[in-house]
Amino acid sequence: MNDAIDRLRQKAKNRPSVAARDYSLTQSNERFSDGKQSSNKSLAAAKAAKTNPSEPEVVRRTIRLTEDLDEKIDLLCRKHKITRETFLEAAYLVTQDNEEILSDIVAVAKERYSVRKKVGLKRKTKTMQKNFG
Repeated sequence: MNDAIDRLRQKAKNRPSVAARDYSLTQSNERFSDGKQSSNKSLAAAKAAKTNPSEPEVVRRTIRLTEDLDEKIDLLCRKHKITRETFLEAAYLVTQDNEEILSDIVAVAKERYSVRKKVGLKRKTKTMQKNFG
């Protein structure tokens, strides 16, 4: 047993050492540019695009809808040649200008949320009964 440990220690001593890496943030990005000098113009263009209000940054999300509502929204969007996302954005922007519509939408949303919570609780209870009972 000691012999094996001694051999491992000896092997570790004989390995060549590697110079420490430079992890500083001021390091050049040349090694990532496939031999070409990195372009500061593309970096500046990317920063400008983020600050340009005509091209806002888009966030991806998944929306879960009831099947009938999903079909209706699909038909509406195809009819008017818009996307679901632009429809949702526009609906939100319109409600910001009309407090009455916003309060109606929030009331309906709260009702639907309550129903979904109850359905989810029933599913959870069924699953627990199935697994433990």
